[in-house]
Amino acid sequence: MRSTLALAALIASSPAEITLTDWKESGVSDWRLGFRPHHVVLDITHAADGTAQNSKGTLEIGRGDSARKFTVVSTCKNGEPDSLTIDTEGDGNLDNNPPVPWTRTENELPSGEKSITWHASGFVEVPFPGGPRRGQLKFYRGAPPKGNAPKEPLTYYSDYALTGTATLPDGRKVPAALLDMPCLGQFISKPESITESAGLWLDLDSNGKGGRGEVHTSFRPFQLGDQWFAISNLTPDGKFSLTAAEAPKAEKPTGPDLSPGRTAPAFTATLTNGKSVSFPTDYKGKIVLIDFWATWCGPCLAEVPNVVSAYNRFHKDGLEILGISFDKEGDEAKIAKVTAAKNMSWPQAFDGKGWKTAPGTLYGIRAIPHMMLVDGDTGTILANKNIRGEDLAPAIEKALKDKHPTKP
Repeated sequence: MRSTLALAALIASSPAEITLTDWKESGVSDWRLGFRPHHVVLDITHAADGTAQNSKGTLEIGRGDSARKFTVVSTCKNGEPDSLTIDTEGDGNLDNNPPVPWTRTENELPSGEKSITWHASGFVEVPFPGGPRRGQLKFYRGAPPKGNAPKEPLTYYSDYALTGTATLPDGRKVPAALLDMPCLGQFISKPESITESAGLWLDLDSNGKGGRGEVHTSFRPFQLGDQWFAISNLTPDGKFSLTAAEAPKAEKPTGPDLSPGRTAPAFTATLTNGKSVSFPTDYKGKIVLIDFWATWCGPCLAEVPNVVSAYNRFHKDGLEILGISFDKEGDEAKIAKVTAAKNMSWPQAFDGKGWKTAPGTLYGIRAIPHMMLVDGDTGTILANKNIRGEDLAPAIEKALKDKHPTKP
């Protein structure tokens, strides 16, 4: 049975009661709708020679009395991840759950070295209030920790959704889906933050894949054409209304004006090697890329190969990079592991305060990744925010040429 999202009714400002009843238990991530990563820590069992063998942990889906715990076991063989076993029923019994293999994926870095990750997937009985629904989780991980490390992280995200059809204000019918992106086994009516909000996909171009302006959250209003809408009356099992809404008011800036041409605030920070850096005074004669990031930030890590490529290309011409880590206290080893594996050879400022890291607070950074180019002599901001992806190299090249116009 399929359901229709009667968005056309919103023109008259009357709420449309919506029920998406087509349950898709797997394959949603293939639509490229984005995902929200979650982490579970596994305890490592070592062999006599110290190599990691089995890692075991528990992930929890749901809240309160409805929450269910699922045992997860990752097995290594010859120093590499071999298989993953998931307690599908959440009953603590792994005997009736066959292991699935880890799939090795290699990506070549600009340096010529390879970045290696392992991927696997498995099903769990997602504890929705109206009854459990079988849904797939996707997992990924890095190489097993070296030495006698007691724990290792495992990342997972949801691959299931409620699906149906949406009728747009112009009368078109397009595929739609409601996503349990927080992996809560329920949809939160009034999420306190975007991290616990549901995702709503409207396939506006009907191409079966996510695109710009097609995935919205239950946390804030969204725009279709020249109209604004909000998800309201959302029930734990996925019934909701779409109501006409006002455009959200522009948020007042909470930090300094970081527009190109302004002066970047000066600061002193401690690096992961224990040394101190003073910005921008330590960068005389240089163009500096300040990179606000974190090891837990998927989009940040996706941007890393591009940043490494730019560094390798322009460092000899006067480019320096200063990383500002939004990781938490105790994550020094994780930062070292990630930066080494991904050839991030530039300095990293780290104070262990997460989102309250001093440089990030000083600059009013509210989302990462965030990068800006600064002239090390004057502290002048040359470019800000919109320099990711294919726009990064041209921005750096222009900044270097403007600073050294006589160089070939």
